[in-house]
Amino acid sequence: MGVPKFYRYISERYPLINAPLRHNSAPKIDNLYLDMNGIIHNCVHASPGNGGIDSKRYPSATPHYKKSTPDIFADVFKYIDNIVALLPPRRLLYMAIDGVAPRAKMNQQRSRRFRSAKERSDQHQRLMREDPMYAAADVDPFDSNCITPGTAFMHQLTIALKYFVTNKITTDPLWSNIRVVLSGAEAPGEGEHKIMEYIRAERESKRLSPNTRHCVYGLDADLIMLALVTHEPHFFILREKVDFTFWRKKRGPRLATALDITVFGEFELLSIGLLREYLVEDLGADNNSNLPFFDVERLTDDFVFILMLIGNDFLPNLPTLDIADGTLDVLLHLYKRVLPIFDGYLTFEGSIIPHRLEFFLAKLGLLEQDVLKAKKEMEANGSESRGRRAYRGKTFANVDLDILFGFHLMDPALLQKPFTPAMLKAETRALRQRLNESKLSQMKLDYYSDKFGQDMLEEGMQSLTKRYVEGLSWTLKYYMEGCRMWRWFYPYHYAPLASDIVDIADVLFHFDTNIVRQPPFRPVEQLMSVLPPKSSWCLPKPYRSLMMSANSPIRDFYPEEFQTDMNGKRNDWEAVVLLPFVDEERLLAAIRSVPASVLSDEEKQRNLLGPSLVYKRSHTAVEVVISPFKDRLPSFTSMASHTLLELPKIQDGRSFTAELFPGTHKPSEDDSLIDLPSLKRLEYATRLEQIGVNVFGMSSKSESLVLVMDFEFFEEQELGEAPEPQKSVSGISESDIAPGCPVWFGYPWRSPGYVEWIANAETTRKVLHVPRSDHRHSTSHVEAYKTIKGKFTNDLSTVLCDLYQKKAILISPPKELFGVKRIRPDTHNHYEVSDKAIFTHDRFVQKRTVPSLRKSHSLVKAKQPVMYIGHGPYFGHTCSVVRPTGSGSVLVQFKRSEASAKEAAFGYRIVSISSHAQRWFTTSRLAATVGLKTAVVDAVLGSLRVSLSSSKEEIDLGLGIKYIGRGLVVPGYAKKDEKGIFVFSDLCVDVLKNYHAAFPHLFQAIEQRKSDESLNGNGKGRGSFVYDAKQLFKASPSPDEGVRAAATWISVQDVAQQPLVSAPSQVLSAQVVGDLERHSRIVLALQDEYENSLRTARDAKHIKEVPRASLITGFEDPKDMSVFEANRGSSSFSPVPLNGLGLRLGDRVVNRIHGGNVPFGLRGTVVGIHDDDENVEQTVSESDQSEVSSTTLVEVVFDVGFISGGSLSGRCTRGRGKVVPAHHLLIVRPDRENPYYAQHYARMAAQVGIQLQAAAMGKTEQSQRRKAIAAAAAVVHEGAIARESEAIQDRSLRQWDGTTPPSVWANSYVPFQKQEVRAGLHSASSKESGPGLSATSRYPSTPEPVPIREDQLPLPRFVKRKMGRTDAQRKPVPSNARWKDPEEEKLPNGHSSTPEDSDEPLSAKAIQDHVLQVLRNQEEETPEKSKGPRKPASKRSRRQRPRTAWKSAATEDDDDEYASLWDALQEEARQKSKK
Repeated sequence: MGVPKFYRYISERYPLINAPLRHNSAPKIDNLYLDMNGIIHNCVHASPGNGGIDSKRYPSATPHYKKSTPDIFADVFKYIDNIVALLPPRRLLYMAIDGVAPRAKMNQQRSRRFRSAKERSDQHQRLMREDPMYAAADVDPFDSNCITPGTAFMHQLTIALKYFVTNKITTDPLWSNIRVVLSGAEAPGEGEHKIMEYIRAERESKRLSPNTRHCVYGLDADLIMLALVTHEPHFFILREKVDFTFWRKKRGPRLATALDITVFGEFELLSIGLLREYLVEDLGADNNSNLPFFDVERLTDDFVFILMLIGNDFLPNLPTLDIADGTLDVLLHLYKRVLPIFDGYLTFEGSIIPHRLEFFLAKLGLLEQDVLKAKKEMEANGSESRGRRAYRGKTFANVDLDILFGFHLMDPALLQKPFTPAMLKAETRALRQRLNESKLSQMKLDYYSDKFGQDMLEEGMQSLTKRYVEGLSWTLKYYMEGCRMWRWFYPYHYAPLASDIVDIADVLFHFDTNIVRQPPFRPVEQLMSVLPPKSSWCLPKPYRSLMMSANSPIRDFYPEEFQTDMNGKRNDWEAVVLLPFVDEERLLAAIRSVPASVLSDEEKQRNLLGPSLVYKRSHTAVEVVISPFKDRLPSFTSMASHTLLELPKIQDGRSFTAELFPGTHKPSEDDSLIDLPSLKRLEYATRLEQIGVNVFGMSSKSESLVLVMDFEFFEEQELGEAPEPQKSVSGISESDIAPGCPVWFGYPWRSPGYVEWIANAETTRKVLHVPRSDHRHSTSHVEAYKTIKGKFTNDLSTVLCDLYQKKAILISPPKELFGVKRIRPDTHNHYEVSDKAIFTHDRFVQKRTVPSLRKSHSLVKAKQPVMYIGHGPYFGHTCSVVRPTGSGSVLVQFKRSEASAKEAAFGYRIVSISSHAQRWFTTSRLAATVGLKTAVVDAVLGSLRVSLSSSKEEIDLGLGIKYIGRGLVVPGYAKKDEKGIFVFSDLCVDVLKNYHAAFPHLFQAIEQRKSDESLNGNGKGRGSFVYDAKQLFKASPSPDEGVRAAATWISVQDVAQQPLVSAPSQVLSAQVVGDLERHSRIVLALQDEYENSLRTARDAKHIKEVPRASLITGFEDPKDMSVFEANRGSSSFSPVPLNGLGLRLGDRVVNRIHGGNVPFGLRGTVVGIHDDDENVEQTVSESDQSEVSSTTLVEVVFDVGFISGGSLSGRCTRGRGKVVPAHHLLIVRPDRENPYYAQHYARMAAQVGIQLQAAAMGKTEQSQRRKAIAAAAAVVHEGAIARESEAIQDRSLRQWDGTTPPSVWANSYVPFQKQEVRAGLHSASSKESGPGLSATSRYPSTPEPVPIREDQLPLPRFVKRKMGRTDAQRKPVPSNARWKDPEEEKLPNGHSSTPEDSDEPLSAKAIQDHVLQVLRNQEEETPEKSKGPRKPASKRSRRQRPRTAWKSAATEDDDDEYASLWDALQEEARQKSKK
C-alpha cells in the first residue's frame, strides 16, 4: 500500500506527471512489469455479463453475486492480455505475484486480514438478517484472504498462469519475441520488490542497456518510491484511472454497453522522469540547485527517505505527520531550508547519516506541541474531521514556517553556509533543551501513557526509539538493496515522537554490524502468522486446529474480537488494529508438532519455496499442454520452453549505486527519445502556490508547482533582442508547419497527429483532406478564410484556462492556435487519423517525420503459419509452410483434406428461422397484450427514475429496454423496424407481466401519475420526471425498501444481463446466439468425424503447391486490399471491406490478422454488426470513444475459446466472444451439398447435447439463484404491504400442508394478487418451439385454459421424488427447516454436491417459495376467462404454425441451399415432439 494519500498529493503538487493512456500517446516500452496482486484483486469482483450485475445501476443487489474460480482466472488472463496489447514490451514481460513477505510486512498483512474478515462477516450476518434478497441468493462472500501464498487458490492460479504464458508465446507474435518471467507465489518476496530486485541486479551487473524504458503496472503508491530509487529516468507507472468524485455522481439512466474490443478500461501513466524533473525544480529552489554538492540522484534518495517518516507498510507514521494534515508540505519546506546547512544529504547509498537525521527530527519536534494540542481539542469536540480542518487551517495556512522552525533567529548568512557535524550536534542539543522546558513534556507523557501504557514510561522508551531507528534503516535498505533480514519487525503499534529519537549513531552502528542473513518463512508459516480464524479454511486441514481449537498452544494469537484505534484518522481502514504480535518461536514449535505424513502431496507442494521461471519461444514443439479449463480453453502443443531465473551476481560486492546508468540520455536532447515526456523541451520559471489545480475533478487544497512560460521574455534573454516572429523556440520555422503536416503535439506528453487547421486573429487555414492513414505526407489543398473573432477568442480562452486550471501552466497568449487530429494505431504499427480535432498552443507543436510504410512479408520460411486465400475449398484455412519451391510457388501442408475443408451450412439458417419466428409489437399493441396503459408501458420499458425519501439517491426502476432519445435498445427485446419505429418482441410481454405480477402497486401508482398528467396537461418529456418513492410505494410502510426490492428484482432478470446497443446495429439475442453455439458444436464435430472417415490406414500429409500470391502471413496492413486482387477472379470468397459491405448475421468468418487478441485463422459466426455511424460511439464507454476504429465493428462467436475471449455481455459461452474490426475478417461460405452432414446431423446433435448438459450446470445455477432473489424481492415488497391488510395477509400466509396434492394446491393458491391478474395467461404447454430455438411465447386471441398438473411443476427431480412418496415414506417436516438450493448444497470450500437421493426433509415454506416462483414465471389462463375451445391446428394462421412458417420463409430467402440440413432440423424437431 505504501504511503496513504501520497498518490493524490504528488499528482496535485506536480500536475503534469500523469497522463491518460491511449494507444497513440503510449511511449514505446522495453520492459513491462506486472504487480499481479493488483490484477487479481480487480478480477475477483463480479461484473455485468459474468454472473454479476451493473453495480452502478443496481447497488442494492451488488452483494448477491460471487464469481467462480475459473471466471476469476479467465478475467486475470484477459486483464494481462489487455495490458500487453495496450503497452506491448519489446524485450521483457515480468509477472510477479506476492510470495512470502518479510516479517515486518506480515504485521500489516495480519492487521488488514483480521479487519477485512471481521467487516465481511459482520456485513454478511447483517444482510442475512435484514435483506431477504441476499438470504435468497445463498452466496457466501468471496474471502479475499485466500489471495495469500500457500493457499489452494494461489497454487491453482500459478498452474493456470503457466498455461496462459505458454499459450500466448505459442500463438501470439507480441509474446513470441520477448522473454517472459513468471514469478509465482512460491517465489519469496513481495511482487513489487521482486521486480525491483531484478532491475537492480541487471543494472549493477551492467547487463541492462542504457536508456532502457521500464513500465510497471501496480496500484500501490510505494511503486513510485521504488521506481525513484532505481535511478532509471525512463520509468513509468501504469495504473487504473482514479475517480475521487464518485461520491458526487448520481446514477442516471442505463449506459450503453461497452463493446468487447481489444483494449478496454481507463488507464493512466505516471512518468518518473517528469517527477524527477519536478523534484529538481521544487527541492532545488532557493538557490539550492547551485550548491556545489547538488546531485539529483542523492536528492531523489532523500525525498524517498522523508516519505518513510509519513508512514509505510513496515513502520507507523510519526505521530505529528500526516499527509491529510498538510505536514508533507512542511517536511519539504524544512528539507529545502536545512539542505545548505547539511553540506550534504540525509542518506548515502542506502545508509542514514546520523547527525543530520537527529537535527532534522529535532526541528520536527517543534511541531509537536501545536499538533498534539490540536488533536486533543479534536477529540474533545467529538468530531475528528471538523477538528482536523480547524487544525490544518489554523496551524499551517497562516503561519510562517521559518518562524515556526526558528530560522528567523539564525543569521541569514549562516543559513547559506554548511555546519560541521559538531555544530549540528550542538544545535540539536539546544533544540531538545528548548522542547523539554516547554509545555510539551506533559503532552508527551499523556501520549505515551495513552498509546503504550504506564510501563512504557518506566522501562520501554529506549527500546521504542531504538527499534524505530532500526526500522528506518531496515526500510531504507529494503527499498534500495532488497531484503537482508527476513525475520526483523517493529514490535509496537505506534511510533515515538520525533523529538525523543536520540543516539541514532549508536543504534545504527550496532544494527548494521549485527546483521544476520535470515531465511524467509515458509508459506504455511506465513498463513499461520497473518490469517484470522474466519479464514482458517485457507489452511491445510491438519493445521486448522492450531488456529481454532481451544486447546491449541497458540490460540491466543487468533482473537475473535479485537479493538481498533482511529488514532486521529477519519477512515476506518486507517485505524490501528490492536492485535497481539506473533511469537515466532511458539508459532514454529506449534507448526512442527503437525507431522508431515498427515499432509497430502498437494499440501506439501504448496508449502515449498520455489524459483521464478523464464519462458521464451522454442523452434521445436516442446509438449502438449493440458488445459486447466477444458470446457473453455483448448489443450495445445506448446512452442515455449522455460528455465530457472538466475539473477546475475553483483560485481565487487556492490548492491546499490545512486547514479545514472552510464550512457543515459535526456529526452529533450536525444531524438530517439522524442516520444518520451520532458519538461525541458520548453523554457519556464517556477513558483509554488495554492491555485486550486483540478486534477481529479475537484480543486486541490494543497500547493502546486506552477510553470510560468513567457516565451518572448526568455527569447529576449537568450538572443539579446526581440525575436523574429516566424521562429519558434525549437528553431522550426512556423512556415514548416502547415495544415496537413504530420506533427508531435502536446506538452510535456507528446502525441503524433496531423494539423487540420491553423488560425490566428485574422486568417484560418484549413486542409480540405486529412489522410485517413498515417502514410507519408502528400500535399493537400489548403483553403484560407477569414477567422471568426468570437470563436477564436473563445478557443484561445479555453486553451489558456485548461492549461492553468488543470496543468498548472501559466503561459503567454499564443499568436496562433492549432487544430490537430490525433492518429491512433490499428495493428502492427499501422495508424489511422481520428475524427476529432484537439485545440493546442502553437508552442506545443513540433514537426514529425513519418516513417515509411511497413512492407508486407513477401518472404516465407519453413514452419511459418500462413493462410490460403486462393481458389478452392481451402480458402480461409491456415497451413504450415513446408518450403518455397523457388519458382514463385510454396509447398504448404493443410490440416484437413479438401473434401472436409468446407464445413456444413447452419449460421444464416438459424438466424433466418429466428427472425421469422419472433413476433414484434408496437408500444400500443404491447400494452394491449399485457393489459396495461400505453403510457405506463412506455415509461417502464425505458428509464423510471425514483428518488429515495431518506437520501438524495436516485434509483432507476425502468427495465431499460429502449431509450428512444439516445437510440439504444436491448437486442432480442426491442429494435427499429424498416419504418424507423421502435417495436418490441414477445420477451417484453413476459418480463412486463412478471414485473406487474411482482409489483402491482408500483404499476398502479405509475398509472395514476400518468392519468394525472394527462388530465392536468402538464406531462413532461420522456425520462425527465423523477418520481418520489413515497408516491410509488405509498402502501408500503418503507417506500425506500420497496424501491430497492424492485431494483433488485430487475437486476436478476435476463433483460438486465443483456447488452444495450445502438438501434441501427444488427445484434442477435442471447437465445439465438446460444442456438448458433450449439449448432456450431454439432457441425464441427461432424466435420472432424467426416475427416476421420476419409483417412486411409496411412494418414495423408495434405501437402499442396500453391502460388505465393495466394498466401497471407497475417502481418499485412489490414486496410490494404491489394493482396486479394490476384485471387478475386470468379471466387466467391472475399475479405470484408472497411464498411462491412456484404456481411450479414450468421455468416461464417475467419480472422486473417496475426498478432491481435484473436488467434490467427480462428473461425467463428457473426452475431452482431455495428455500423460506422454516430450511434456506434454510444456502444463504447466514454473514455474510449476516441479509440474506436472508424470501421464497422463485428461481434463474433468463435468456434473455440481463447485467452482474451469474452462473453459478449453474457450472450455466449465465456471465452469465445470478441468484437473485431470488419476488415480483419474473411467471409467463408460453407458446403451446402455434402449429404454426410444431413444424414448424421440428428445423431451428432444427441451426442453433443449430452456434452452440453454438464457445461450448462453453471448457467443453471446462476439462473436459479436469480429466480430465488427475484421471488424474495417480490415477497419483501408485497409482504410489507400485506401486513397493512388482514385479508391479503391471510392469503399470503397460506402454505402447502405437505399432504394436499400439489396440483390442487397450486391451482387454488394466489399469492398477493387479485384473481384477475391471472386472467389472460395460458399454460407453458401451449408454447411451440422449433429446432435449435428457445421456446417463444404465443398469445392467441382465444387461448385454451390448461390447469397446472403436478407433472408440469418444474421442480427439481429430488423434490418431485419427495412429493411422490407415500405418507409412510415421507419424513416429518421440521418447522424450522431451512430450504437450501435445490440443485446443489454449498460446502465451505465452495464445492458442491447434488443431493438428489438425499432424504433431507424439505419444509412446506420451501415448496411454497418454489411454486411461488413457478406461478410467476409460468403463463396460464383461468377457466372463467376462456372464451371458447381451442381452434384446430389446421385452421390456425400461418403465424400460429411456426414450423411451416419457418420452412417457407427460409426457402423463399435461400431457395434450396440448405435443404439437406433443413431435413435434419425437421427430424430433430419431430423427435423432440414425440418425447
